Amino acid sequence: MAYNYHQTEIAMSAVLSERQTLPQRVGNFMGIRLNTEADIVIVVAKGLPTSAYRRLKAHVALEPTLIASETTMRRRLQTKGGKFTRDESEKLMRVARVFALAVEVFGDEGRARRWFEQPSDYISVEKPVSPLKLCETEPGGRLVEEYLRRAQYGFAA
Repeated sequence: MAYNYHQTEIAMSAVLSERQTLPQRVGNFMGIRLNTEADIVIVVAKGLPTSAYRRLKAHVALEPTLIASETTMRRRLQTKGGKFTRDESEKLMRVARVFALAVEVFGDEGRARRWFEQPSDYISVEKPVSPLKLCETEPGGRLVEEYLRRAQYGFAA
């Protein structure tokens, strides 16, 4: 049987096109359409809708105070059609992005969620903290992403 390069290339393209990109997965968790990193930049600059928080909360045990103060979150969530500020949107997007990466690495949302919410010794001078809590800050989010990327590519985390 002769090897058909063209058919193999078509089959591989079909498999790759079925696989979601990270921005697409992030968008699915928040109920918004995202295809590229540029889309993420645009929606964060405009402010994410409060519905994005509600959708993400269905996937992750997301505490409102991770995004903004308790009173601010209460006010945002009570406003129909409300939006988050750019800073609040960045925090929400960071959590969604890192969680989406965890799902990609673990291959299963349930396993990713358990890992994401489980405290561990990521910072040796602090008490155990979860990756979700680390995502409260940009440096913490980058640290969690680094752990995930190392695991994804087979390096010791």
